[in-house]
Amino acid sequence: MKFKKFYLREEEDTAPAANVITPTSFLRVTIPGVKEMRDELTEEIVRQKFPSFINSRVKDAVIGIREDKLVWYAGTFEDGKFDGVWETGSFKDGTFNGLWKNGDFVGGTFKGSFLSGSFKGGTFLDGNFRAGTFTDGVFKGDSFSGDFKGGIFERGIFESGTFSGGSFSGGVFKGKFKNGTFLNGIFDGKWEGGIWKTGKDTEGSVLKYPLIKPE
Repeated sequence: MKFKKFYLREEEDTAPAANVITPTSFLRVTIPGVKEMRDELTEEIVRQKFPSFINSRVKDAVIGIREDKLVWYAGTFEDGKFDGVWETGSFKDGTFNGLWKNGDFVGGTFKGSFLSGSFKGGTFLDGNFRAGTFTDGVFKGDSFSGDFKGGIFERGIFESGTFSGGSFSGGVFKGKFKNGTFLNGIFDGKWEGGIWKTGKDTEGSVLKYPLIKPE
């Protein structure tokens, strides 16, 4: 009896070679000063919906979008105009309009709601200061709650907090006056010290406080 020769056929290896590189996709950011974009934000969206941001000067900016509003996550805003939500970072100069959650406002014009952080210079032109520290600048907003350590309070209602430095030149004061100069306005708070020049005490008890009048 004769037998036919047969050979086992080796199966082809379908696994990719070790040196094969699988291509990956990435998003290149070309807006000057922008380091990263989140929340599926694209340059096309920025150019269409936030044209003023394109003309601003920024550094190491991380931005996104939420409910059709521009969101600033990190970085330094050096000059220009920002409308949107500020998570944290440093605002050095320009115009801000929107919701401020945290960070350092160093200079420029502020319009909106300030939730926490430090206001170190500039003009608070419109809106509410909810919490934080005001160390320098001019307050011309609607209401203030927090620590006022320096600067000029020109108008608005000082609802709560401590005034420990600077000048109160107009508005209604309902907080704790610890130090500084009360130039003018309506006083309806607690006096602990400072310099009183003129103004009106709603309770008519201004003489009860240990006021220091300038010579």
